[in-house]
Amino acid sequence: MPTSRRYSVTVPRRAGALPLLGALWLGACVDRPSATGPQFPFPEVHGAVVDGIGVGQLGGTVSGVSGITRELRGDTLGTYRTTILDLEPPFIVQATTAAGIGLAAIALDSGLVNLSPLTTLAYAQALLDDSLARLDRADLDAAQATMAAYLAATEGFTVTTGAADWATTPFTPVAGDPMYDQIVALNATLDANGSSVDAIVTRLSLAAILCRQGQLVLGNAASGKFCPATRVTGPDATDSTVTSYLFLGDAGDSLVVRAQGGVVLQVSFVRGGAAYSCLPGGCAGVAIGAPTGAGARPISFAGTSLAGAQPLTLSGTVTAAPDGVTLPPLYCEDNRLVLIRPDRSADVACLPAAGMSVAGTYTVFGLADGVPQFRIDVALRGAELRHVIYSHYDANFALSADFACEGAGCDGVTVGPLVQDDAGFNNRRLTFDNTQLGAVNADSTVSGTSFASLTLSFPSQVLDLGDAGFPPPPDCAGLDSVRVSYSDTTPAMAICPPAFDSTVGTVWVGSYQQADGEPGYFVQDANFDNIAVNLQGTAIREVLVSTGGTNGMAGGCAGIDCTGVTVSAPDSLGEVTISFAGTLLREAAPGVKLTTLRTLSLSGTVGRFPPVPVPVPPALRRRARLGRAGPR
Repeated sequence: MPTSRRYSVTVPRRAGALPLLGALWLGACVDRPSATGPQFPFPEVHGAVVDGIGVGQLGGTVSGVSGITRELRGDTLGTYRTTILDLEPPFIVQATTAAGIGLAAIALDSGLVNLSPLTTLAYAQALLDDSLARLDRADLDAAQATMAAYLAATEGFTVTTGAADWATTPFTPVAGDPMYDQIVALNATLDANGSSVDAIVTRLSLAAILCRQGQLVLGNAASGKFCPATRVTGPDATDSTVTSYLFLGDAGDSLVVRAQGGVVLQVSFVRGGAAYSCLPGGCAGVAIGAPTGAGARPISFAGTSLAGAQPLTLSGTVTAAPDGVTLPPLYCEDNRLVLIRPDRSADVACLPAAGMSVAGTYTVFGLADGVPQFRIDVALRGAELRHVIYSHYDANFALSADFACEGAGCDGVTVGPLVQDDAGFNNRRLTFDNTQLGAVNADSTVSGTSFASLTLSFPSQVLDLGDAGFPPPPDCAGLDSVRVSYSDTTPAMAICPPAFDSTVGTVWVGSYQQADGEPGYFVQDANFDNIAVNLQGTAIREVLVSTGGTNGMAGGCAGIDCTGVTVSAPDSLGEVTISFAGTLLREAAPGVKLTTLRTLSLSGTVGRFPPVPVPVPPALRRRARLGRAGPR
């Protein structure tokens, strides 16, 4: 780890000193034709910026562990010079060329620091597993060596400049210079492979995430790490009494552990076409651990030796998938969702950064290419868990419940404390550790025999209605209205048609025909909160309410459960009045019946619902209309 220091300059206080300092400072902000020579007394970094294409005008920054980031100014010849005054090393030097190519390098001290595709790859590798402040010379050398090996293994590119440091070795950006020729050759190789520096950096970043989830260090015949991406556990193809633990890496390498009754029979490893293995009695140092709550098992290796063209050793720990489960890679370290269904198929996802809680329900969405795929609703009363619902969206974005639990039946759930962030918002973390969710049956009840296992931990922001962007409920004083009360702490509100219609064509109190021709009525307010009453003959079929515009809630009742609803006989204009007297509705859930759902109560009266429109007979709808040209 480098010694912590901050660069500074002392200027003597004598005649002309301050004007001289000002002139030197201004000189640091202009283009310079050369990257060599002592131009001014400030500590600085300087060098060539080479993308192998043609740099042109460039710009960028120099930053340190602490201190104010400096602007990097370069010339059209691809050289730069920038002060590092008051910056604490190590430094990150970044530049963007005229072609839009981003380049970077890490410097441990002042002096020559060249930027190229090679230094950019070494920079990315060095920062994968350590912070900038902890980097030293050995770390940078190791990062460069790792990248040289990576380019040879994945891109077929051989570094020809040996151990020469890519950032600090002087070179001239002209054909014939070994370092420059190597940069041009790397670009050509990547182009031929359909790859790029950006693509490699992305792969390295994803691989680093996998390595933090579990890795094996390779020794002897091969070096580097094996970090599993896909994991599969199941019966062996040749003997169903044997369990096969399969691990697949992103680069095509693989590890298979065959075991029977916890005894390891064989370990096989393949990398770069070379195969290594050990057989019963020779697989020393391998231990299969006890399963976790979700059924995953850690498998550890303590210098386990595998035979091949040359011996190979494995050291470290990886975690196998639960029995009968295939787990694809998850490129995230938080908000990692794993849901194992009763048929042992698995839903896996990296969830958005946080969920959101409004009116006591925490909601988090699972997206694929920005399109909602599933949703998790977690309802609390204070810090007490009421229920969890796992739902999916169909092709038409209709939501259907798949699995649920409620109350004490939701095992393995931890509701974290409320913690206020710097912006003043309250946050809490919700954690699910092998939580068993019952399958939702066809009749919307929750099964007590068929379960899915949910493992997830995610932060959620707790918002009040105003913070969540909901407008205040409308003022219904003196208007026909229906008061909506809630069984939790959600503030009561009223739904009423506006006194003055400021829109064009909006129907606030209306009627319609249901799909089977039966009558239906609705009322909505300026927030588009609404109540719908559907009849079957003169009986109440269902009452539906949505206060989503004001607080995000909805509910309903059906049939004989809809008590306290009165629909008047039509008056002389055919209009009806609908009254509610403590009508109780249950909170809407996507096709699941739970006793812990909140309730909504309706009280009030709204009149002047117009007559239900009479449909045009089909024969008339099909008849062509005759007309004539010109005015009538």
